[in-house]
Amino acid sequence: MKVLHIITGLETGGAEMMLAKLVSSPYLAPSTLAVISLIKRGPIADLIEAQGIPVHCLNMTRDMAGMGGGVALWRLRRIVRAQSPDVIQGWMYHGNLAALVARAFLPTWVPVAWNVRQSLCGTAHDKILTKYVIRLNAKVSRYAQAIIYNAQISANQHCAIGFDSKKAVVLPNGFDVNRFRPDPGVRNEVRAEWGYASDIPVVGMFARYHPVKDHHSFLEAVRLVVAERPEFRVIMVGRGIDADNENLRKLLDAWELQSHVRLLGERTDVARLMKAVDVCVLSSAWGEAFPNVLGEAMACGVPCVATDIGSSAEIIGDTGVMVPPRDPQALASGILSVMAGGSAEVLGERARSRIVERFAIEGVAQQYADLYWSLREDYGRNGI
Repeated sequence: MKVLHIITGLETGGAEMMLAKLVSSPYLAPSTLAVISLIKRGPIADLIEAQGIPVHCLNMTRDMAGMGGGVALWRLRRIVRAQSPDVIQGWMYHGNLAALVARAFLPTWVPVAWNVRQSLCGTAHDKILTKYVIRLNAKVSRYAQAIIYNAQISANQHCAIGFDSKKAVVLPNGFDVNRFRPDPGVRNEVRAEWGYASDIPVVGMFARYHPVKDHHSFLEAVRLVVAERPEFRVIMVGRGIDADNENLRKLLDAWELQSHVRLLGERTDVARLMKAVDVCVLSSAWGEAFPNVLGEAMACGVPCVATDIGSSAEIIGDTGVMVPPRDPQALASGILSVMAGGSAEVLGERARSRIVERFAIEGVAQQYADLYWSLREDYGRNGI
């Protein structure tokens, strides 16, 4: 069985990382032909190619990704026909549309699976083109043989706007619980680099700079936490989270948080950094479906405080704290409660057990493999 994956891009993000983890698993790596990125090459391409899986980049711009372009279409046609897949898997809205186009280039009919990676809570904030692409997905969704969602709330929302409900399949994100695991030695090593003692409480936020992540509310919560517990320190990691970010610098200056907060920018050693924090915070205001960062932190034995968006509550369960979005006071209270009286260690142990039992990548990859085999058997190359 041969599977070809088509994704919008390979920048660092939840969908991209999930693709990299899946094609690295023993369940899917042998059947993965290649990965096609509609836009230019990103850092996740290196992770995929390290597994011996070729990555092809069509170098489209984001404004036209998935929408056409003569040269890109010609390259897509050439790559797809050379690969001759049994199943085509699209990732994200543009990649889903491209998967349908790719099938049209094949001399024989093959099944197409889609992968939707977000909820629709914040579509009012999306660009006009993005809204159009979502509507177009809904209109042509009946031509896909399966539509994978990583959260039930995402499936419900998309079906409500016209995505074919008969094709819906919910498969959660999976986590590498061997890479993401507690390590006291690494914890002490990283804290030494930061100049933090082992008993200093450290809050971590791992999220790119984007309005959806609501860094403003997070830093306002940090201000409230520091007012009560001045010893707290904070590290922030993600694309755009650095000294060049004028908006973040202004907030840190206005709230006198410069000595408490470190802006570490985009990093490739997130698993290592997570092992050194005591609590992970996700302050998203909308748009999350199944946030990877929560499962990764929990696998490292780090309890989480998160806004109640998407499937965050399903991931965290009783191992952390859920708060309403855009509520800095609730976020601050959640952080303080997790860190009170040594409860963070107990919650962290419980958090890791939850991820290992429910969301380990091996089990999720097996579900994907089973789905691909069923699509191959049910639809095959002779059509439906």
